Amino acid sequence: MVVPVGMPQDTAFEAYTHSFGRTVHAAPSPLIVEGCWAEMSPLEKPSFALRLAWEKIPEADLLIRLAGLIEPDGGMPGRDEEDRWIASATVLFCFFAHGHTEQTGAFRAHVQRLLSFLKNSPQTSADLRKRRLVELAELGTVPKADWDELASVIATGNHFAHDRFWQAVSVLFNA
Repeated sequence: MVVPVGMPQDTAFEAYTHSFGRTVHAAPSPLIVEGCWAEMSPLEKPSFALRLAWEKIPEADLLIRLAGLIEPDGGMPGRDEEDRWIASATVLFCFFAHGHTEQTGAFRAHVQRLLSFLKNSPQTSADLRKRRLVELAELGTVPKADWDELASVIATGNHFAHDRFWQAVSVLFNA
């Protein structure tokens, strides 16, 4: 089984790297940056807010980083199934907000995998709100919210409170 991660479909490798002869230069991996922070003592470690400011991720880099985090089953990583469901829905809405759908955009394969994960998740069948969100996502409905901000928290390996997600999607249930 081949799992498409990393580079968006139909994108030239040179679009995201700079080639100088035989050497390729690219941005450092978030895992390397996170590894550096992991070695710091709690007093040396930057605050969560400062880390987010340092790691303000440009749009294209954010989408690539998110695509690379998708797990083999099509969902995002998380501490438990609830975390994974909310992170996957957040990333799906982030891709939608940037114009990527199941049929169009460089990240269409990633959108398809996220949507499949959400549709097939036991979390979806057990929760009416989640079922409704998946139905709306299949129609391409995106709640107005700062999906980049929420997805950046996921991309930097941090956890955001579930209530931030539910607040962002509440407009769909209150209409």
